Amino acid sequence: MAVRYLKHLGADVTVFDLTEDKRGDAANLGAERYVNVTDPDEMKGLDNTFDFIISTIPTNYDPIRYMKMLKWNGQMCIVGIPSNEDMPTISMRSFIGMADRRLFGSRIGSIPETQEAINYSVENNIYPEVEIIPADAEKITEAYDKVRDGKVKFRYVIDMSTLK
Repeated sequence: MAVRYLKHLGADVTVFDLTEDKRGDAANLGAERYVNVTDPDEMKGLDNTFDFIISTIPTNYDPIRYMKMLKWNGQMCIVGIPSNEDMPTISMRSFIGMADRRLFGSRIGSIPETQEAINYSVENNIYPEVEIIPADAEKITEAYDKVRDGKVKFRYVIDMSTLK
Protein backbone atom coordinates (compact mmCIF):
# COMPACT_ATOMS: atom_id res chain seq x y z
CA MET A 1 0.00 0.00 0.00
CA ALA A 2 2.89 2.35 0.72
CA VAL A 3 4.08 2.07 -2.88
CA ARG A 4 0.60 2.81 -4.21
CA TYR A 5 -0.02 5.73 -1.84
CA LEU A 6 3.38 7.28 -2.50
CA LYS A 7 3.02 6.90 -6.28
CA HIS A 8 -0.39 8.55 -6.13
CA LEU A 9 1.17 11.42 -4.17
CA GLY A 10 3.82 11.87 -6.89
CA ALA A 11 6.86 10.24 -5.27
CA ASP A 12 9.59 8.34 -7.10
CA VAL A 13 9.50 5.02 -5.27
CA THR A 14 12.30 2.52 -4.65
CA VAL A 15 11.44 -0.89 -3.17
CA PHE A 16 14.02 -2.82 -1.13
CA ASP A 17 13.76 -6.57 -0.63
CA LEU A 18 15.88 -9.64 0.16
CA THR A 19 15.23 -11.56 -3.06
CA GLU A 20 14.41 -11.12 -6.72
CA ASP A 21 10.93 -12.54 -6.16
CA LYS A 22 9.12 -9.19 -5.93
CA ARG A 23 10.98 -7.19 -8.59
CA GLY A 24 8.15 -7.56 -11.14
CA ASP A 25 5.48 -6.90 -8.53
CA ALA A 26 7.24 -3.72 -7.43
CA ALA A 27 7.29 -2.45 -11.01
CA ASN A 28 3.60 -3.36 -11.46
CA LEU A 29 2.76 -1.36 -8.33
CA GLY A 30 4.58 1.65 -9.79
CA ALA A 31 8.06 1.55 -8.24
CA GLU A 32 10.75 3.14 -10.42
CA ARG A 33 13.52 1.09 -8.83
CA TYR A 34 13.99 -2.20 -7.03
CA VAL A 35 17.01 -2.94 -4.87
CA ASN A 36 17.92 -6.45 -3.79
CA VAL A 37 19.65 -5.72 -0.47
CA THR A 38 21.62 -8.98 -0.67
CA ASP A 39 23.34 -7.77 -3.87
CA PRO A 40 26.29 -5.52 -2.92
CA ASP A 41 26.33 -3.93 -6.40
CA GLU A 42 22.71 -2.81 -6.05
CA MET A 43 23.42 -1.32 -2.61
CA LYS A 44 26.30 0.83 -3.89
CA GLY A 45 25.82 4.57 -4.26
CA LEU A 46 22.61 4.83 -2.24
CA ASP A 47 23.93 6.98 0.64
CA ASN A 48 22.36 10.45 0.82
CA THR A 49 19.82 9.75 -1.92
CA PHE A 50 16.37 9.45 -0.28
CA ASP A 51 14.09 12.04 1.29
CA PHE A 52 11.95 9.45 3.03
CA ILE A 53 12.19 5.76 3.88
CA ILE A 54 9.36 3.69 5.34
CA SER A 55 10.57 0.48 6.94
CA THR A 56 8.14 -2.43 7.01
CA ILE A 57 10.94 -4.91 7.74
CA PRO A 58 9.62 -7.68 10.03
CA THR A 59 13.00 -9.11 11.05
CA ASN A 60 16.42 -8.05 12.34
CA TYR A 61 18.27 -5.48 10.21
CA ASP A 62 20.63 -2.54 10.59
CA PRO A 63 18.56 0.69 10.74
CA ILE A 64 21.74 2.79 10.43
CA ARG A 65 22.38 1.20 7.01
CA TYR A 66 19.12 2.75 5.81
CA MET A 67 19.51 6.03 7.70
CA LYS A 68 22.77 6.59 5.80
CA MET A 69 20.69 6.47 2.61
CA LEU A 70 18.71 9.52 3.74
CA LYS A 71 19.57 12.98 2.50
CA TRP A 72 20.17 15.66 5.11
CA ASN A 73 16.81 16.37 6.79
CA GLY A 74 15.53 13.03 5.47
CA GLN A 75 13.10 10.96 7.49
CA MET A 76 12.78 7.25 8.21
CA CYS A 77 9.51 5.89 9.59
CA ILE A 78 9.49 2.44 11.13
CA VAL A 79 6.19 0.56 10.94
CA GLY A 80 7.46 -3.05 10.80
CA ILE A 81 7.89 -4.56 14.25
CA PRO A 82 10.11 -7.64 14.43
CA SER A 83 9.71 -10.22 17.19
CA ASN A 84 11.65 -9.60 20.40
CA GLU A 85 14.40 -12.04 19.41
CA ASP A 86 14.79 -10.33 16.01
CA MET A 87 14.52 -6.74 17.27
CA PRO A 88 17.20 -4.49 15.74
CA THR A 89 19.37 -2.31 17.93
CA ILE A 90 21.05 0.99 17.19
CA SER A 91 24.49 1.94 18.43
CA MET A 92 24.38 5.40 20.00
CA ARG A 93 27.80 6.09 18.44
CA SER A 94 26.40 5.35 14.97
CA PHE A 95 23.15 7.17 15.68
CA ILE A 96 24.94 10.39 16.67
CA GLY A 97 26.57 10.31 13.22
CA MET A 98 23.11 10.57 11.67
CA ALA A 99 22.73 14.26 12.51
CA ASP A 100 19.92 16.04 10.66
CA ARG A 101 18.19 12.77 9.83
CA ARG A 102 14.98 11.89 11.61
CA LEU A 103 14.04 8.39 12.78
CA PHE A 104 10.55 7.80 14.15
CA GLY A 105 7.94 5.10 14.53
CA SER A 106 4.26 4.94 13.80
CA ARG A 107 1.62 2.78 15.38
CA ILE A 108 -1.71 2.00 13.85
CA GLY A 109 -3.86 5.09 13.36
CA SER A 110 -6.90 6.10 15.34
CA ILE A 111 -10.37 5.21 14.08
CA PRO A 112 -10.76 8.61 12.33
CA GLU A 113 -7.29 8.30 10.72
CA THR A 114 -8.05 4.75 9.59
CA GLN A 115 -11.35 5.91 8.11
CA GLU A 116 -9.55 8.75 6.33
CA ALA A 117 -7.12 6.24 4.79
CA ILE A 118 -9.99 3.99 3.70
CA ASN A 119 -11.86 6.93 2.19
CA TYR A 120 -8.72 8.07 0.35
CA SER A 121 -8.17 4.54 -0.96
CA VAL A 122 -11.74 4.23 -2.25
CA GLU A 123 -11.76 7.73 -3.79
CA ASN A 124 -8.48 7.01 -5.60
CA ASN A 125 -8.99 3.32 -6.42
CA ILE A 126 -6.03 2.23 -4.27
CA TYR A 127 -6.44 -1.29 -2.89
CA PRO A 128 -4.08 -3.82 -1.27
CA GLU A 129 -2.82 -7.03 -2.79
CA VAL A 130 -3.72 -9.85 -0.40
CA GLU A 131 -3.71 -13.61 -0.24
CA ILE A 132 -6.74 -15.03 1.56
CA ILE A 133 -6.07 -18.13 3.64
CA PRO A 134 -8.43 -20.34 5.65
CA ALA A 135 -8.64 -20.14 9.46
CA ASP A 136 -6.59 -23.32 9.74
CA ALA A 137 -3.69 -23.68 12.20
CA GLU A 138 -1.41 -25.30 9.62
CA LYS A 139 -2.09 -22.62 6.97
CA ILE A 140 -1.67 -19.80 9.51
CA THR A 141 1.64 -21.27 10.72
CA GLU A 142 2.81 -21.62 7.12
CA ALA A 143 1.86 -18.00 6.42
CA TYR A 144 3.64 -16.82 9.59
CA ASP A 145 6.79 -18.70 8.60
CA LYS A 146 6.72 -17.10 5.14
CA VAL A 147 6.38 -13.63 6.69
CA ARG A 148 9.22 -14.31 9.14
CA ASP A 149 11.45 -15.68 6.37
CA GLY A 150 10.73 -12.80 3.98
CA LYS A 151 9.00 -15.10 1.50
CA VAL A 152 5.52 -13.61 1.64
CA LYS A 153 4.44 -11.82 -1.49
CA PHE A 154 2.13 -9.24 0.10
CA ARG A 155 -0.22 -9.68 3.07
CA TYR A 156 -2.30 -12.55 4.32
CA VAL A 157 -5.95 -12.21 5.28
CA ILE A 158 -7.51 -14.98 7.34
CA ASP A 159 -11.00 -15.88 6.12
CA MET A 160 -12.85 -16.17 9.41
CA SER A 161 -15.87 -17.73 7.69
CA THR A 162 -13.75 -20.92 7.42
CA LEU A 163 -13.25 -21.10 11.22
CA LYS A 164 -14.50 -24.42 12.58
